[in-house]
Amino acid sequence: MGKVYLLIKPDLLKVCKYLALRIETFGSDVKIFLKPHEFYVALKLVEHGALDYVLIDVRTFQSDVFNPYIEMSMMPNPAPVVVFNDPFPELDKMTAFWISKNKTYLVPRIAPERIDKLEDTFFLIEVFLKSERFNKYINVINRPETFLTEEEKLLQLDLEKFQAVHKISPSRFKVFKYLHERLEKEVSEKELISLLFGSYLPEKRAVLFSYICELRKACRNEKSVKIRIDREYKGHYSMRITLPAEKIKSLDDKKKISGYWLL
Repeated sequence: MGKVYLLIKPDLLKVCKYLALRIETFGSDVKIFLKPHEFYVALKLVEHGALDYVLIDVRTFQSDVFNPYIEMSMMPNPAPVVVFNDPFPELDKMTAFWISKNKTYLVPRIAPERIDKLEDTFFLIEVFLKSERFNKYINVINRPETFLTEEEKLLQLDLEKFQAVHKISPSRFKVFKYLHERLEKEVSEKELISLLFGSYLPEKRAVLFSYICELRKACRNEKSVKIRIDREYKGHYSMRITLPAEKIKSLDDKKKISGYWLL
């Protein structure tokens, strides 16, 4: 099994894990790099013939002063390069663009036949990248959207709906929203009391405690997700949201049917 190196910005990690899984169905082992210097050190150390090709996020280099194709041509054991979110090729011409770029810069360091053999693989990568599901998270012409897994989508909570359904007063909702914005992070009583009253007033701890109790009751009554407001230690709270057991089972069943698309 050959190797594929993938250099990306951290914000693409989740969606590129799907891309990596797709590539691995072609028979290559994918290694993801988030730091350019580690990526280029790995390129210098790779053994002859071990690397099938590399994929590079266009945002990891400054295109007016750095050319990844030229950089690759100077490596001891060069491999074909795909700048997978390069904004210049049209969506239906990416494969031809990648083939042309590699032949222009990497022949004779790489035999043209080796590049031609990757045409089918590059086309399948092109199909993935321009798919409706994934393109909006990778496209750099328009600001990429934040990629959410199926589980993360299910964990999304409509705050306004939650407030309306459970008839939460504005002051109590202010506490709920503050905790929700800091999921799984500890929030002190001082922060919450200051949020409610403008400054920390120790005598208002009882008021805050009553708010927390009422919010916990609303959380227990919520059906879409499981919400907990935990007391971490004296004077500190945190909110956690998880899926109910039936949704976890449903998601697991979908994963078994659909494979990596729902990971």
